[in-house]
Amino acid sequence: MATRVKREVIARFTPARQLREHHHEQRARRHAPALHPLIAAAQETVDDLERDAIAHPSLDDLAGADAGAIRTGLTSLADGLAAQAPAGRSTIRSDENLLNETEVWRWGLAPGMLDLAEHDLGVPVWYYGADVRREVADGKTIGVRHWHRDIEDRRVLKILMWLRDVGESNGPFAYLSPADSNEAVSRLHYVSGYISDDRMRAAIPEDRWRTSPGPAWTITYADNARVMHRATPPSSGDRYSVTFTWTSRHPVGFQDVPSSRAANALRPLEDLDDRQRAALAPCWARVAQAGP
Repeated sequence: MATRVKREVIARFTPARQLREHHHEQRARRHAPALHPLIAAAQETVDDLERDAIAHPSLDDLAGADAGAIRTGLTSLADGLAAQAPAGRSTIRSDENLLNETEVWRWGLAPGMLDLAEHDLGVPVWYYGADVRREVADGKTIGVRHWHRDIEDRRVLKILMWLRDVGESNGPFAYLSPADSNEAVSRLHYVSGYISDDRMRAAIPEDRWRTSPGPAWTITYADNARVMHRATPPSSGDRYSVTFTWTSRHPVGFQDVPSSRAANALRPLEDLDDRQRAALAPCWARVAQAGP
């Protein structure tokens, strides 16, 4: 609620918005000399994100990734989710088991990935970890299955990866181009919250909606603070995915504290260097500081 109120003030009160942009530009200028050069594939991804707020690299292009180890860990997590009975749930998350897959969770702290995130956001970043989930094919339009924009920060970097094949009827990521998103925001007087399909259809014709289906390991980089988007309600089969998230270190609001308080919550946080520790979002930094 506090994040939504802050977003309302920033959106509707021009001096507040201008002041926030001024502070961001100052931080970006101070940090620019510290940015590390990017490899060609990473630079292409950043350029795509700057232009379109969306990019589609391959798994082999992921900075600092051991693609084989990540596939193995994520396959195990997806299999674990598949073995669970929905028991009325529309979304099933892999929390405890995820923390055992340190190669997966810590990939977002790899030097090359932090370099890419900092180039994209322009400032030092916070990393929030991985979110492995199964969207059950119940056809329900609830929560993030509605149209929305992320409100944690002025810009957000999210990486979404399919863990099993995703077609048009089992929950692809749907989004609008930045231009269409801005048009929808203007027409709907949107600041935050969820938008129904009918309202979105009245603002932006459905033939301008875009989706990202694909086989397992298809990847979408997205700035979900710039584009209206949603998880399309799956109907013909469950959707399995992992999402990694980064924001600046001065976001509008913070994501929730990790749900796990088990001892294995510390496993991904062991033996981090100073840069990686500084990049932990506050929710995870508190876990690391608390210790066993």
